[in-house]
Amino acid sequence: MTSTGVVIAGVGEAEVNWKTDLGAVDIMAVAVHRALADAGLGVTDVDGVFAISPYFWMPSLTLAEYLGVQPRVSGLAYCHPGMFGIFLLVETVRQLRGECGARQVEAAHHGVAHAFGGVFSGHATVVLGGEA
Repeated sequence: MTSTGVVIAGVGEAEVNWKTDLGAVDIMAVAVHRALADAGLGVTDVDGVFAISPYFWMPSLTLAEYLGVQPRVSGLAYCHPGMFGIFLLVETVRQLRGECGARQVEAAHHGVAHAFGGVFSGHATVVLGGEA
């Protein structure tokens, strides 16, 4: 990518009552699909998914079946999840700017950064894109 500008293309969030509703709805998928809809994109338009624990959550997103999606960045055993969200945004921006060297997602134009809190009951997603 030649541009260094990155824009917020879409956002989405969702939450449930962790005591009564957790597990009844795939709340992560709801947040991600809201963000994609806000950005006017589909799952096949995403070049990278950056989440606290992407391999744990990827099946719920149905993004793993698309070959262009490369899940990156796992916060497991790294730091407290509540402190990890900014690292996801930084990594997504660096990927979209083409600044990641050996871990660079090839031709990254759109990235999804996702984090959760509240005992997995609150999820927030942002879709970032490189400026045209």
